Amino acid sequence: MAGLPKCIHAFLQGIWYSCVWVIWKNRNICFFQNEPSDIHGLLDKVKRYSFLWMKAKCKSCSYSWVDWWTHPLLCMGVPL
Repeated sequence: MAGLPKCIHAFLQGIWYSCVWVIWKNRNICFFQNEPSDIHGLLDKVKRYSFLWMKAKCKSCSYSWVDWWTHPLLCMGVPL
């Protein structure tokens, strides 16, 4: 991630933390509560947690939930 602007680095780091958090929580539910894994819902949870984390960290972010859900890279300022 060397050479990336600080803002984009922070966004990617937030997504990484969200991924780890969701996988860890899912693992604990499967292991301790003996419930089946919801593989299809993991990506949705990562998107939800990463959006909430970013909005809490970046008070000046003007993107909406719909923007984040459909085009997260554009919200991060990554040119496509």
